[in-house]
Parts: sequence; structure tokens; C-alpha cells
Amino acid sequence: MNKSILLCLAILAVGTLAATAPELDEGVYVLTDANFSDFVSSKPFVLVEFYAPWCGHCKNLAPEYVKAAKGLIDQNINAVVAKVDATVEKTFAEKYGVKGFPTLKFFTGDLSSPIDYTGGRTEKDIISWLKKRTAPISNIVATAEELTELTTKNLLTIVYFGKIILKN
Repeated sequence: MNKSILLCLAILAVGTLAATAPELDEGVYVLTDANFSDFVSSKPFVLVEFYAPWCGHCKNLAPEYVKAAKGLIDQNINAVVAKVDATVEKTFAEKYGVKGFPTLKFFTGDLSSPIDYTGGRTEKDIISWLKKRTAPISNIVATAEELTELTTKNLLTIVYFGKIILKN
């Protein structure tokens, strides 16, 4: 009898998790009232698009947003993109001050203080904006070849030659 009860509880738990897990639409997470808070607070970096299905600007952004989702994976960037239909999930649109469409907000695990997205509307712009906000502040370079590669990729490179001493 105890095994039957445990089995039923396990099935209910899995069903509940599956019901609130966001679906993926071409690499973009679809967020709703049931999964928004849990999803956003469980990820270190999430760019959320608040959109309206009838909005022309949203329709133009959609293919670039999908490409950006795939580009983040391909470039191993620790961020994901998600979308919220603000005509259905009106509570979140109001909570985050959405006045027009599309509105993009960048979350860093904290639901109370998203950052307004200020980048462009192309895949390249979105990825570049996210890279700048999620990349490490500094890199340790071990070889001259790595330094050469780093300086050719970046407009500004600051190099420190010396010993770093950390005190506890």
C-alpha cells in the first residue's frame, strides 16, 4: 500500500513540474503566469520579450530573436531568451512597466529589478548586448598566442604583467 501511495505522489509531482515547465518555441522559452517567477529566478541571465501577437514590430523581431536563441547556445553564452504574450499575461506587463511592444527586460536572477534592454533588434545586436553583460570581467591569458588572439578580437585590451597575490 505504501508503494502505491508513493507512486501516486511521484506521478503527481512529475505532472505538476511538467505543467509549469516552460515550453520551447524554436529555442525561445514561452513564459506564463504559471512558470515565469520560477523560471526567471532559476536562471542567472534571462532576456524576456513582452510582446503582442498582433504587433508588427514584434513580428519583425521574432525571427531575429529565434536566431539569437540559437546563437547563444552555439557561442556558449550563459544566457537564455524568453517571451511573454503580454496580451494574455497582463499582470507581468503591468508589473514591469510595459507600455509598448516589444519591450525587452534583462533579468539576472532577481525578479524585482530587471534591466531595460537598450540594444538593437538583430541577432547580432542581441547577442552582442548579452555578451557584454554576461561575460567575465577579466580573462587569464597563459600564452602569447592567446594574448594575440584576444587583442585582435577586442578593441580595448588591458594587460597586467606581474604576480597577483590574494590575501584571505
